[in-house]
Amino acid sequence: MKKFIDSLFIIAIFFTFIIGQYQNAYDRVTPQVLYLSIINFASLFYIFYSISLDKIIDYIKKNKLFLSYTAYILITGISIIVAENKTEAIITYAKYLTYFLTFCVFLFLGKFSKVNLIDLFLKLLVVSIFIESSAVIFNVYDSVVLNGQEFVRNGQNYKGFSANINIVAFSLVMKSPVISYYLFKSNNKFVLTICYLLFFMISSALFFLLTRGAFLAFILVIVFVFLYMLIRKTKTSFKKIIISLFVFFLSYTATNQIMSSNKSNVVIDRISTIKLNNEDESINQRLRYYSAALKSIRMNPILGVGVGNWKFISIKYDSKNMTEYTVPYYVHNDFLQIAAEIGLLGILFFLYFIFNPFLLLMKKIFSSKENLIDLVVFLMISVYIIDSLLNFPINRPISHILFLLLIVVFQTNEKKSSKWKFINHSY
Repeated sequence: MKKFIDSLFIIAIFFTFIIGQYQNAYDRVTPQVLYLSIINFASLFYIFYSISLDKIIDYIKKNKLFLSYTAYILITGISIIVAENKTEAIITYAKYLTYFLTFCVFLFLGKFSKVNLIDLFLKLLVVSIFIESSAVIFNVYDSVVLNGQEFVRNGQNYKGFSANINIVAFSLVMKSPVISYYLFKSNNKFVLTICYLLFFMISSALFFLLTRGAFLAFILVIVFVFLYMLIRKTKTSFKKIIISLFVFFLSYTATNQIMSSNKSNVVIDRISTIKLNNEDESINQRLRYYSAALKSIRMNPILGVGVGNWKFISIKYDSKNMTEYTVPYYVHNDFLQIAAEIGLLGILFFLYFIFNPFLLLMKKIFSSKENLIDLVVFLMISVYIIDSLLNFPINRPISHILFLLLIVVFQTNEKKSSKWKFINHSY
């Protein structure tokens, strides 16, 4: 019974992104954070009731990632002191504190529960890929195929379970490495068919979304996995790669046919705009935000401008480029935004939290001992880092909750690997 309840809490948190998805909802994050707060309260009450407090304290004292994340959260709270708009600072901090408590739930259940966290994690990824990609595909099918509307790329029509197309696109790319796990691990025809189907669905959704950053990240994931398979030289690697490439081009053909009924090649036209030059307004806009954030960091290096307050301070640094009442909420780079809002010490703790697992996994994935979980987690963290450089996943439960669970899965797998090495050494 306990195992079932433990699993239920993890599942309830994982599918937070479904909450608040009623039609024409303007704010999808607040209902999700509220829901998350309720689940956190229930989960932590259950955890502290069933697990000795001494065991929990003893565990977290030795957990460097937990300590670094705790330090980051504490510094974030202190930054409220210097915030010009303290109401906004408190509201934003409440959201980050909710994420922290979610991490605690994942961490404690991962450590003290009998749930096979890794197995549950992989299955949740598969289910969520199906749900999210289906939502995007259905949106397009409903508007273009059934209702005969012209395909027009925008963030409102095909956003699936998210606020805009960038968020859902990166969410799908972040989860996509799980397909490589089952592709590698299994030769069962049914399992492989599911893998190819999910690959087709993700590819189709990304072609429909036409989000350049996410699409490039997806291509990098595909290339990395294929190279990994070739290096490992598994018996069926080449065959699986050929079939996967066929599925990818089949997806391209099908989606482009739907999108290009009245136009030229929509996919190629969109991809061809991937370039760094002065003519790309999206890139120019981001560069202005980055410049404003760097100016803010130089002026406020210790505690920043206060959590949630960059949107107000940015006006001073980039007012000439702002029109009417349009003010950017985010830097579109989480690392710069964190440094600008809570200072350099805070960003250092956050960077340790992210890059410590990333660097350790980078060393491990090409080691002599094959561990496919390492590959999946490494690629997922890599995509999250790319997303953090271009967008603001820390402010979106759909991405950040997944990342927090990733860290716990990483630690769980690390302990299993260490135990295995110890056993082997003893022989």
